[in-house]
Amino acid sequence: MSEPIVFRKSSRPWVVLVCCCIMQGLGFFVPSMMVTIFVTPLIQFGLSDTAAPLLSYFTVQLLFSIPVLLFGGALLKKIGARWMVFAGAVLCGGGWIAFGLAPSMPMFYVTAALNSLYPLCSLFMIPVLINNWFYKNKGLWTSVALAFSGVASFILSPVITDIIITSGWQTASISMGIALAGVLGIIALTVIRLSPIPLGILPQGATQEDVERMLAEKKDQKASALKKPGVAWKKAIKSPAFYVVAIAMLLIGVLSAFNTNVNTLVQSAGYGAVVAGFTMSAAAVGQIIGKPISGAIKDKFGAGAGNAFGFGLAAVGLVLYIASLYVHSDLLVYAAGFVTGTGITVTLNMPALITDDAFGLKDYETLYSINSSLRALGLAITNPIVGTILDTSGTYLTGLLIWVGAAVLVIPMAIVGIKMGHKLWSSKGGVLEDLEMQVIEEDGK
Repeated sequence: MSEPIVFRKSSRPWVVLVCCCIMQGLGFFVPSMMVTIFVTPLIQFGLSDTAAPLLSYFTVQLLFSIPVLLFGGALLKKIGARWMVFAGAVLCGGGWIAFGLAPSMPMFYVTAALNSLYPLCSLFMIPVLINNWFYKNKGLWTSVALAFSGVASFILSPVITDIIITSGWQTASISMGIALAGVLGIIALTVIRLSPIPLGILPQGATQEDVERMLAEKKDQKASALKKPGVAWKKAIKSPAFYVVAIAMLLIGVLSAFNTNVNTLVQSAGYGAVVAGFTMSAAAVGQIIGKPISGAIKDKFGAGAGNAFGFGLAAVGLVLYIASLYVHSDLLVYAAGFVTGTGITVTLNMPALITDDAFGLKDYETLYSINSSLRALGLAITNPIVGTILDTSGTYLTGLLIWVGAAVLVIPMAIVGIKMGHKLWSSKGGVLEDLEMQVIEEDGK
């Protein structure tokens, strides 16, 4: 019997958390949100006569992101966390650099396709890393990190606008591409590792005894096997629980589409661009605070409760938007923006947290990638439907009713799916029935 490994406490989990915040800030905002700032400059440049071809960036990116998310778990097992983050950052940043150097509509769409890889260095990887590096309060820290997409929007939007005004949109495109590839590339190579265990570091909040309970007998000198509670993905996808959770993920995707319609919704109701801008700002503030609150609720009461908090608020806010169609009040619209933003922001963190509670950590990466792709699919089919309804009816009322229905329905679907999924790998007394011997390479990948 070999000597037991002594694990040390370290500040490195907190360094990983800070890096996850930076990853979500740069790795989500630049590939997925920054393009809206470039629409007017690109029209003035002559790349397109109207905004519609430029906004199709989102459609191209979304269509390519579905397979990226679907196979993200398999790719992680193949190349490891470090190289996944590095590849995502370099390819996304490289797309913006190439577009700035050689602007054309074909290159614009190539940039959109390359930036579909953004989950590899942000949305997909962050929950996986925090699940490994933190033993307690995983929901809170995951949600804090994911909230930095909103923080980045506040910080980077005026910076990018200033660069465009002073030096031109091409300089802004190239600069942000370099920042994305450079900063996240360095983080990937120097900080990111899948797990602290092979490095001899305790996950934040864990004790030596906690880790020893997770460790299996060491098989060789190059690997340590961890016992992770959960259900195998092949077993999970054959269960009714998977399909209930899948419906919840599609509904979350439907609700994700609301964020891209706020500006058009407010202006189509006759409130004007200024009110629309303030409404979006109120929603952004709500989004920043909503994720950590829902994450803390998840840690205390479970993902079902965090999900109910978020989408319960979202339903209330959407009803306020409906009221604003009939009662013309700027304050009512601002309240609707803040309340809806606080709630609907959980569309980003709930897929990760629900997957954890329903199916455990055994094949978490694979099941989370599948659920993320289902969320993306729900988003992909909703925007064209809502857009068609708006064009034919001239109002967002029907769309808002669809979103209210989705917000109400996703609450019980998530609760039922989590309970059904949890029964696959935990007995009534809480004794784990299904444990995986997951091997993590010594360098932590």
